Amino acid sequence: MNKKLFAIQIVISSMLLSSCSSYYKSVSIDKMDAERKEVPRKFAEVYLEKCADKDYTPFQGFNLSKKLERVITLDSLRKSCSWIEKKYGKVQVKELVSVHTYSRPADFMDVFNFKVATEKSKVPIFLHVGVYRDKNFIDIPFYFDGNENYLAARQKKYRMYKKKNK
Repeated sequence: MNKKLFAIQIVISSMLLSSCSSYYKSVSIDKMDAERKEVPRKFAEVYLEKCADKDYTPFQGFNLSKKLERVITLDSLRKSCSWIEKKYGKVQVKELVSVHTYSRPADFMDVFNFKVATEKSKVPIFLHVGVYRDKNFIDIPFYFDGNENYLAARQKKYRMYKKKNK
């Protein structure tokens, strides 16, 4: 009886595990066109240049989502730039290292992960920029983190939060 129950549990477990997929997947950078890769890079560079120049005027020449437009106000941009300068010093975008997207629910946003050079941090830092596939609208996240994969880092923080608040 125990052997049958054990066999059934193994079969059910293997079916469940095989049907589960990752919450995110990598997107091939090589198959992506150059313009698609250039939009988030240019936005990040302009953002960081504005911070360095203490220029808090609205962004021109980019498709920004309404959500991001509400977040990037004069005051919030000033605070964000101040925080970046205080924590990292001068920041320079180096290279695009990976692109990830949610696999479920099907989302139309890719998160571009750039390696950045900072004057104050000795550990690798990554800048994550969210870009919708429809007309390259830039959205949140615009986020600095030590983890290359933004989606994995957010998922890990969410799990820790859920565990803590049980």
